[in-house]
Amino acid sequence: MKSYEEVVELLKSKGLSESDINDKIENKIEEFSGLISKEGAAYMVAAENGIDLKEKSDNRLKIKNIIPGMKNVEIVGKIMRVSSVKEFSRNDKTGKVCSVYLGDETGTIRLTLWDDETDVADKIKVGDVIKVYGYTREGQLELRLGRYGKIIKVDEKINAVPINEKNRSTIKSLSAGERKELRAALVKVFEGKPIFYRCPICGKRIIEENGVLKCPEHGEVEPIPSLVVSGIIDDGTENIRVVFFRNAAEKILGMNAKEVETKMKLGKSAYDSIELGKDYIFSGRVKRNDLFNRLEFIVDDVREPNVIEEIKMLIGDENGKKE
Repeated sequence: MKSYEEVVELLKSKGLSESDINDKIENKIEEFSGLISKEGAAYMVAAENGIDLKEKSDNRLKIKNIIPGMKNVEIVGKIMRVSSVKEFSRNDKTGKVCSVYLGDETGTIRLTLWDDETDVADKIKVGDVIKVYGYTREGQLELRLGRYGKIIKVDEKINAVPINEKNRSTIKSLSAGERKELRAALVKVFEGKPIFYRCPICGKRIIEENGVLKCPEHGEVEPIPSLVVSGIIDDGTENIRVVFFRNAAEKILGMNAKEVETKMKLGKSAYDSIELGKDYIFSGRVKRNDLFNRLEFIVDDVREPNVIEEIKMLIGDENGKKE
């Protein structure tokens, strides 16, 4: 994989000045709400400028550089945990789902297997190292296989970050820049306007000029509604301001952006279904808000606690303490 400096030199060869390159990289980081590293942003800028970086012999990504909405993801990770296969019914159809938690030296991520894909759960175990080809959904940081994805066992050694140590944390022990998982109660929601609009071409936030919605880069476009919700969570050790974007906001509100837009046009609140005081598992990144000199948690996924998994985690913690 080419270094950050090598990618910058390739961009310069395209006629871009160092100032232009830095601006594009910073804009890309801002576009993804800080969920992408500087190196990852440089790769995306290079691709947008027609630079093919796929000639490298190893296309794999480190887990810390994986973001929502990526195609053709290739990673190598150590299996840290495999959930049991669960069956469910939806719209008169039955299905199966299973979660595999992978780790490397930079972080951990969940691989979700659906229906026939869950057959692989009988062929892998905790401690195995696997190569995964897949993708991540827009707005949700988890791996999926999809039609062309696959899993291959590999003979490599991975010094993976322990899933409990890396992911699960208390609010009191958070530090800026970390990607963590929190179990906490949602205790407050700031009932501002949850709708904002994005460009259908580049995904950037739309601005209004003289009553016309425009993209700063593509001009007048047909905007796509998206969601943002902010609030406060508390886990008993401390509280922290949280921000939910897109899919995470949809889960908290129980509605998608179109449904929220329709409800607001009818003069109704978008926050009626939120249950304050309810426990959730929040996954995301810790960010320092320099304006207010405080830490904030940018949520990229939210789910309800799974009792069995929580018990396993507690048992694991207790065993670790005894050792």
